Amino acid sequence: MKIDKTLFTQEILEEVFLSLKRKERVWIRGIGGTPLSLLLISLSNFLSYKIFLVCEEEEAKTIYLNLKELTNKKIIYFGNKKDTEKINAPLYTLAFQNSLFFITTPEYIVKKVPSPEEILSKAIILRKSKSIRREKLIGNIEEMGYERVERVEMPGEWSARGGIIDIFTPDEEKPFRVELEEDKIASIRSFDPYSQKSLYHLEEIPIISLKKDVEERTSLLKYLGDKDLVLIHESGRIKEIIEKESDGHKLSWGKLVSHLANLRVIFTSWLPYPPPLTHHLLFSFSFQSLKGLSFSFNTLYNSLRRWGKDGFRVFISGFSGIEKERFQGILKSKGIRNYEFVEERLQEGFLSDDLKVVLITPKEILGYQPLQKRVPKGEPIHFPYILHEGDYVVHTIHGIGKFLGLRKEKIEGEKKEFLVIEYAGEDLLYVPVEGLHLVEKYIGVEDNPPPLSRLGSSRWRKTKEKVKNAIKDISIELLHIQALRQTQQGFSFSKDTEWQKEFESTFPYRETSDQIKVIKEVKKGMESSSPMDRLICGDTGFGKTEVALRAAFKASLDGKQVAVLSPTTLLAHQHYLNFKERLKDFPVKVEVLSRFVSKGKREEILRELKEGKIDIVIGTHLLLIDKVKFKDLGLLIIDEEHRFGVKQKEKIKQIRHLVDVLSLSATPIPRTLYLSLSGIRDISLILTPPPERLEVETEVREFNLSIIKESIEREIKRRGQVFFVHNNICDLESFQSIIKKLVPQARTAIIHGKMKSKELEKELMNFIQKKIDVLITTTIIASGLDIPNANTIIVNEAHKFGLSELYQLRGRVGRYKLKAYAYFLTPPKYIISHEARRRLYAIQTFAHLGSGYKLAIEDLQIRGAGDLLGEKQHGHIQKVGLALYTELLSRTIAEIKGETYIPYIPTQVELGLSISLPSEFLDEKEKLLYYKRLSQTKEIEEVEDIRKELEDRLKILPPESINLFEVQKIKIISFKKGIEYIRKTKSALLIKFFREILIHEKAEILHNYK
Repeated sequence: MKIDKTLFTQEILEEVFLSLKRKERVWIRGIGGTPLSLLLISLSNFLSYKIFLVCEEEEAKTIYLNLKELTNKKIIYFGNKKDTEKINAPLYTLAFQNSLFFITTPEYIVKKVPSPEEILSKAIILRKSKSIRREKLIGNIEEMGYERVERVEMPGEWSARGGIIDIFTPDEEKPFRVELEEDKIASIRSFDPYSQKSLYHLEEIPIISLKKDVEERTSLLKYLGDKDLVLIHESGRIKEIIEKESDGHKLSWGKLVSHLANLRVIFTSWLPYPPPLTHHLLFSFSFQSLKGLSFSFNTLYNSLRRWGKDGFRVFISGFSGIEKERFQGILKSKGIRNYEFVEERLQEGFLSDDLKVVLITPKEILGYQPLQKRVPKGEPIHFPYILHEGDYVVHTIHGIGKFLGLRKEKIEGEKKEFLVIEYAGEDLLYVPVEGLHLVEKYIGVEDNPPPLSRLGSSRWRKTKEKVKNAIKDISIELLHIQALRQTQQGFSFSKDTEWQKEFESTFPYRETSDQIKVIKEVKKGMESSSPMDRLICGDTGFGKTEVALRAAFKASLDGKQVAVLSPTTLLAHQHYLNFKERLKDFPVKVEVLSRFVSKGKREEILRELKEGKIDIVIGTHLLLIDKVKFKDLGLLIIDEEHRFGVKQKEKIKQIRHLVDVLSLSATPIPRTLYLSLSGIRDISLILTPPPERLEVETEVREFNLSIIKESIEREIKRRGQVFFVHNNICDLESFQSIIKKLVPQARTAIIHGKMKSKELEKELMNFIQKKIDVLITTTIIASGLDIPNANTIIVNEAHKFGLSELYQLRGRVGRYKLKAYAYFLTPPKYIISHEARRRLYAIQTFAHLGSGYKLAIEDLQIRGAGDLLGEKQHGHIQKVGLALYTELLSRTIAEIKGETYIPYIPTQVELGLSISLPSEFLDEKEKLLYYKRLSQTKEIEEVEDIRKELEDRLKILPPESINLFEVQKIKIISFKKGIEYIRKTKSALLIKFFREILIHEKAEILHNYK
């Protein structure tokens, strides 16, 4: 990085080190924040030892985040409750590693901790080629407090599969995979906890005890050697904080001074006066922090021009890739060229008149500090094959049965694994795992389970024919709607302008790969001559609103008006605030039409809409009344269309034939996904969560006042806010009184749907502005409300809510990078219905990011498939299941279009080989998932990827597993050659093509697969 060399010359650094070598205390004033971070990097280039930094919490976090961008060296931030609870990990790293940064706060510098000797004695070092018995290693791991699991995904977990041991130590970002061969470590690899794939090899790793030591008897500073560097950033309060925290401890300020006597110490500060210790003043800087400063774009352009004239070197931090190109284009169009890009995303900018240097970060340009790292690393959400014993399944050929589990059977001397499916009359069907492509989970109505089909009967074939015939009418109607839109002449929006690029550069986060893809799809649709009708599906907080914002801005630049339709007043108001904030620097007029708006203001908005003076209007169903007239509507954005009533949907139907329509859905609803697969509707999926988002810790508990008290106190202590949801207006004041008694310091307020508009808006704004700690509310807050500081939600009488409602409520927290909590309180379990218990189990089980799809599947099974294509189709879905219904729909549509519909039916291969995955290392759920994935492969490379993944996890695949993969390769090659089946007999190999049978007496082609 160029900028650190610009600030600190070789002469300055050498002078610092000469003073440190003489054990003189160095004072550097006029420095802090980002300049101090750059100084630490420069110092670390000279040092191969520890740099130990002490500063107040806010500054510590700034420097920690900067260092993460600037260096690959180990960085530890030790300054919160989580660190003290798992104290061994940071202490071990401090004792064990030399080249690192250790950042802490004054409160923790005086904490009494275990000695380095004690920490080191309780750790195990694993090195490649080291001899160690498997049983001994497993015993040590268990003694250290690690939890044994099937699949390691979280710190503190471990698992064993034969000679493979996975472990996730709390001091590392990735878990480790240790491979043993004959009581010797053959290799050590880090691996991705999501994909379970190995990443890179290591020579050695430490395994640290998780058990907290009872005896704590030394200072953090005892972990430092005489060559290590201590840097204390003085805020004027360090001595005061340490003396306050030292109450009851032997380590006073004086003791701290004596501890520092034999160490190399630098004091830094923004302050002009020296720290409260003897010092040697070396030099001063004149850095001016730009913290809290937010340029408007015009001010930024003028400042850049002025700095250029004054001879400043200008660095712009944190832009790369598409962002960088976009911003460069804007600056070039303004005639600005005197700047350099610094790819690292630093926390705050600074200016130095003496050094003629200025650094600007996205925080000063955008007004926000972007959360995401340089390269988005969010894991895409995969749709799993969720199948449990007792579930109903649909076999394409044999019909509806009940899944009884996996079973190994011996056939003609060879072992194979089968899915066992029960049919009417207790008949059993054994489906080989290679035939899993023919089996799908039945999705219908759980309270009314489907009748089981009878094996060998023609009834199933006749049922499929009846359903297919019934589908023809709806298919013709759907195709008519699609054709009508495609034949109509719509408005072709212009290609992106410089203003579009400038607006998009104000986005405060990094786009995920899915967002970028979806934005391109939307723009392509808008630029087409046919009216766009596109649905965007994605989980809460995955970035759908930003896609809508960019589409709205694009439309307004072409002089077209935009209507944003929201299902609730609160959500409309939230969208209004977001749109206003993002568009404040651009000549785009935004208004909101809802019951929050006075009658007089409404009339004014209606008049200006008709005259074309409003570019973007955001509102509830009020936008659909006959009084609303647009001068030139070009784009309709609909948020959660399924939440509008029948009349509103009819009005929307009329509008969508005339203008571009963009619909947003918080959950990828399976009904809609299946429709999109049929080619009926354009759909875009955002499946990748923002990288720094954390899953919400979810608990279902019986109602208990102590849970309410503890969760509210914890959130207030970390300066956060709480939603308390109770869906009965009459009880809200009672709960407000209870909460006030439990947590007297909590500032509370009530909101619900029957409040007067002004009062509701006032309380909501108070909550947004952090004037309220606990918002006691009904489900009015369920959709779309985005308050990053609210990270705990308590839902009372959770058994009364539907699964989608519970999911939406939980989506109100966890919107920022802090850990969030959701508590669903219920009466005793024996009072709750079976359906309610299943809903609550599902919401607790599917707590991870992107679980909306899985929850929607569960919801379909609990509540039924519902009105997919109209009430008439409901019975047909019930007869064959949603998956087969959709396949029949796709086939019928293709036939009506005159297209050839060719379902993928892999070649049937029967070679008499043992085929299965090892049960001793994979549970039934994991095996089913691998079998399903393998059955869906269509290329050899896909088969190899799955095989390598399993080999990485299991070390060695048994012969029957190798057979599984090789047979799948034969299927893929054979299908491409037009082969229907391959069957081995005692004397020959039968190969049947689609039109003829060839008999090969010598089966040399398959010799290698025996």
